[in-house]
Amino acid sequence: MSIQNNPMWTQLAEREKRLVIGLVVFLGIMAVYILVWSPIQTSIEQKEAALHKAESEWMWLVEQAPKVTRASKNMTLPAHSKTALMDSLQKSLRQKRLLQETEGLKLNNNGVIVKFEQVDAPRLFRWITELEQKGLTATSMTLTPISEGMTQAEIMYEVVK
Repeated sequence: MSIQNNPMWTQLAEREKRLVIGLVVFLGIMAVYILVWSPIQTSIEQKEAALHKAESEWMWLVEQAPKVTRASKNMTLPAHSKTALMDSLQKSLRQKRLLQETEGLKLNNNGVIVKFEQVDAPRLFRWITELEQKGLTATSMTLTPISEGMTQAEIMYEVVK
């Protein structure tokens, strides 16, 4: 049954029919706006805000890079031989009370591997950060979470040439 054959529609005056058609068009436009346009616009605004934040963080990092390289040149650990590297790592581990938690320090062709079967993750990260601040950066690192706050780690440090 068509709307034009509906008795209610035929009883309406011409002006009322135009108002009903206008209302239907208005509701259709509002539905498209609410269901399609508004979510797209909101998403675009959120993405632009995230991009602006990422750009500002990137600029901050670029500004900090020269400061970090200058600081690391001033504070370096003696690591020009494998034995010196081993001594430096043992001393640092002893100071942070992590030496007893190591599975062992092993010499390999290029440097020293420090292995932990189970270690407090925040303490481990503080130790790694302290070494990096002194200019000794790990060449490879394998971390496996065990439980909340505990991790298994294998860290490779190489001799500085």
